[in-house]
Amino acid sequence: MSNRLEREFPAHRWQAVPEALMRRLAGPSPPLVIDVRKPDAFRAEPATIPGAVWRDPSALADWSGELPPGRAVVVYCVHGHEVSRNARDALRRQGVDADLLAGGFEGWKAAGGRVVSATQGDRP
Repeated sequence: MSNRLEREFPAHRWQAVPEALMRRLAGPSPPLVIDVRKPDAFRAEPATIPGAVWRDPSALADWSGELPPGRAVVVYCVHGHEVSRNARDALRRQGVDADLLAGGFEGWKAAGGRVVSATQGDRP
């Protein structure tokens, strides 16, 4: 785990609160944001956090090896519960500096976070 993340999120170890993620995305070294909502949840609302990519959480073993080495990652699902926790934990076991977005996509929107339509390549 990086010391930067411990300083940024001391009260929520391995969780990024939406406002802190907004600041990090505007900074010089933004994390890679991965939407890990299940395919049906993504189809129900085909929008993402700007710059995020959708990846099927059930295929994490297939795509996790493609992540850029050394880059921080933040994953999110609908509410920031089981799906994103499982993805974060699996990535951390592989040595990835991974956090989950507290509150998930719904928490992001409630905090005033911007959303964009998903691009065709990011759709299940």
